[in-house]
Amino acid sequence: GEIALDPREGGGVLARFTLPASALPAGQASTPDAPAPVTGALAGCETVLVVDDDPAVARVLGEILARRGIAVQAAGSGEEGLAQIKDLRPDLVLLDLAIPGLGGIGFLTQMRESGDKTRVILLTEDLNRSVMATAIKLGMEDYLLKPIKTEELQLKIRKALRGKESP
Repeated sequence: GEIALDPREGGGVLARFTLPASALPAGQASTPDAPAPVTGALAGCETVLVVDDDPAVARVLGEILARRGIAVQAAGSGEEGLAQIKDLRPDLVLLDLAIPGLGGIGFLTQMRESGDKTRVILLTEDLNRSVMATAIKLGMEDYLLKPIKTEELQLKIRKALRGKESP
C-alpha cells in the first residue's frame, strides 16, 4: 500500500491511503481516482490524528508514524480536527498548541465538552505555565517541544498508546 500526505493551499493536508486489493474487505474496490476515506481505526492498527497548520510538520510526523505501522490522518485547523475526530475516532491526537482559529486550548476544551476522552499530546514551542496548567486540567496526556526529536516522539506516543486501555 501507499500513504501520501499532500499539503493544501491555505492550510491543511490531504491524507491519502491506497491499499492493495488483497487488503480490502471482500467486495470493496479501491481506485486511485476515488480513495476511500479513513473512517475509524484500521484493523489491527492504531490511528493518530495530527492537528497542525504547518503542512511540513504534519507530513514529517505522518512519515515517522507510518513507518511504525500507525495510521495517520492530518487536519490543518482546529475546526477540521474536531470534525475528523468524530468520524476517525483516533487512538491519539497530536495537537499543535498554536493552531489558528480555536487554538490548542480551544480545541481541547471543545473536544472534552463533547465528551471525547481521546488522549492528547500537545506540540508547542513555548512552555507557558498558565497554558500548560489549563491543558493539564483538560486532560492533556503529555507534550512535546518543537522542534520535535524523533526518539522523544516515539517514546511518548508508545506510552500514550500503551495507556489507552487504562481507565
